[in-house]
Amino acid sequence: QGSNFQATSAINSYYQRLQDVLGQPGAANSIDTFMTGFFNAVQQVAGSPETGSLKGNAVAAGNAIAKQISGLATNLYDLRFEADGEISNTVAAVNGLLERLYNINSALTQAKYLGQSTAGLLDDRDKALQGLSEYMNISTSISATGAVGVIAGDGAVLLEEGVRHELRYSRMQSTSVLSDDASLNPI
Repeated sequence: QGSNFQATSAINSYYQRLQDVLGQPGAANSIDTFMTGFFNAVQQVAGSPETGSLKGNAVAAGNAIAKQISGLATNLYDLRFEADGEISNTVAAVNGLLERLYNINSALTQAKYLGQSTAGLLDDRDKALQGLSEYMNISTSISATGAVGVIAGDGAVLLEEGVRHELRYSRMQSTSVLSDDASLNPI
């Protein structure tokens, strides 16, 4: 449930920030207000096409909406680029926890065969598993030595005795990747 909570919190945070970028409907800085102003100005020009000031108002309203849409696009690109960075950081954190668990597994196996206490290692293992479960749904299996196997919620084996798999993610280098409509690399 920890990973579900974290995912929901992250999505909620981005929805809130997206709402801030879009603005509340009817607010002075919202896209619908600029569009309404533009269409009203164009209607006024249609009613009195000979009036120069109305034409100027329509052009100004068109420039205002274009500027608003451009700013909106930039803000959306920035949000998406930031989310991409957070995904990259999360993948690095998950891989770090998997490496930690892999090392703990090795130490547990060695301690078990040497007849040494494993209590501290088991505590470390449980803390690492708890940390990992905050990032993703996992299921685990425990061997006779206390070493843990980890399977992701989608069935991908992440850690098994003697083998550690890593997640990979290619982070975007800039927001131009988004505006150039290049294909994005998944995890």
